[in-house]
Amino acid sequence: MISKEKDSNIDLMNTKFSSNIINKDESLKIDFTFLHLIDRNDDEIDKRELNTVPYLQALRIDKRTKLETFLSIFANEIGFINIFYYKNTYSHFSLTISVYIFELLFDLAMNCFLYTDDVVSEKYHNDGNLSLLTSLSLSFISNIISSIGVYIIAKLTNYTELLEIIISTVKKKKKYFDNIIRFMKYIKIRLGIFYFLQIIFILLMIYYLFVFCAVYHQSQISITINYIVGALTSLAISTALSIIISILRVISLNYQLQRVYNISRYIYDRF
Repeated sequence: MISKEKDSNIDLMNTKFSSNIINKDESLKIDFTFLHLIDRNDDEIDKRELNTVPYLQALRIDKRTKLETFLSIFANEIGFINIFYYKNTYSHFSLTISVYIFELLFDLAMNCFLYTDDVVSEKYHNDGNLSLLTSLSLSFISNIISSIGVYIIAKLTNYTELLEIIISTVKKKKKYFDNIIRFMKYIKIRLGIFYFLQIIFILLMIYYLFVFCAVYHQSQISITINYIVGALTSLAISTALSIIISILRVISLNYQLQRVYNISRYIYDRF
């Protein structure tokens, strides 16, 4: 559910690093609250950024219809669509697709991990079928756990905002190359940690899935059903969130309600 790569706030590690890359020129001030977007020309904002621009700028440039707003938000909520349709200019495809596949594998492993002896016993006493409530519960819990786990690990790949700030803010060639060199050293460390953790988790999950299939070989159909139910549940939640965000956004812009707009943006950024 959180596989999408949104323009989220840079975490504390990025903020700490930013103090090292900013040059000593007092005129250079990088605003990590993204208020610097207000100073950008409206023509420089592309469609991908319309969902995250500040309120005052959205009043000026967001002229989309209700349907266009919903489709844009929905596309960002669905990870697979987000990868291809709203891919970030500075994010490499191999990185985003690896995060997405990692989340799918994590979700499947959690479905198996939660398939305990109690669940097997219920299936045995229910003529080989799980109740709808049990199936939904397993899918929902595994989806939440896998989303949180992937979100924490994927934070190591959040570097695009910082790169955009360097490119758009640092004007002097020498200082620009100095900052890029420091940035590359920094991001190599973070991506190295990310891929190391990802490989370790993938090996553990694959091993666990092989063991699970060997022990519960008669429950593979049930696990597949639970996984599909979880995917459909995630899709339903994403659709509901997209509708809520779209409604709040349209109302806030039509009636100039800044607080409502900020609420819609908060939901969009966090969920």
